[in-house]
Amino acid sequence: TELPVMSTELPVMSTELPVMSTELPVMSTELPVITTELSVITTELPVITTELSVITTELSVITTELPVITTELPVITTELPVITTELSVITTELSVMSTELPVIKTELPVIL
Repeated sequence: TELPVMSTELPVMSTELPVMSTELPVMSTELPVITTELSVITTELPVITTELSVITTELSVITTELPVITTELPVITTELPVITTELSVITTELSVMSTELPVIKTELPVIL
């Protein structure tokens, strides 16, 4: 039963053999390159895995922080003008105090 099959395969094989004979030397030079590349990939994989784990953790943290930031932003936005006004008031009060200080310095000995 195998002979008829082989008789059809042999002509095909006879055309493949010359092709294979030219491919084999090329493959033999490519194999060491492929082997070193596989080695590099093998050593890089744990690093990549670790980096992916770190990125996953950071993404998780960001995901939990985002809703908090989203709710805090409007509050900050409304508080900013108030803070700005208060800073302006403090600045003018400091300016007034700086002009009053020399007067207070001269009056203190008189009062005491």
